[in-house]
Amino acid sequence: MRKDKHLLLDEVTDSFRSFDHFFVMRYASLNANKANDFRNEVAKRGGDVHMLRKRLLQKVAESIGFNASQISFDGHIGLVFAAGDPVEMCKMLIQFGKDNNDAVTLVGARVDNETLVAGQVITLSQLPGKAEMQAQLLATFEAPLSQTLYHHKEVAL
Repeated sequence: MRKDKHLLLDEVTDSFRSFDHFFVMRYASLNANKANDFRNEVAKRGGDVHMLRKRLLQKVAESIGFNASQISFDGHIGLVFAAGDPVEMCKMLIQFGKDNNDAVTLVGARVDNETLVAGQVITLSQLPGKAEMQAQLLATFEAPLSQTLYHHKEVAL
């Protein structure tokens, strides 16, 4: 392997180790301005983007033990690495694709050391994000207390 390819392999492998989750995407008709917008949106959420040749992606996948056999590698392939809440990143990626004529399509992912195929990634995007789930949990804890205070107030009147 040439030195420059080996350096790229090392860089991507380091990203795999640095981030908790990643998404495999197919991209098409992504001009320079849209690609820059895309990278900025990913960076705002603490992520990173790598556009890779399929062969290099397969070598990296092998080196980290990622089973990519169920994922379709048709077209141009890239990786989006995500730290923190994978649901929020997934939602953003899908929305970006919808807003830009399917310039980005998710074809797979690794979330919490589980390999997801395209359909499972879509399902992941439909779940509530971490912040939304925390708000729902807080509302659940708060509801009985609010009712108790309300009923106590009525009795006192």
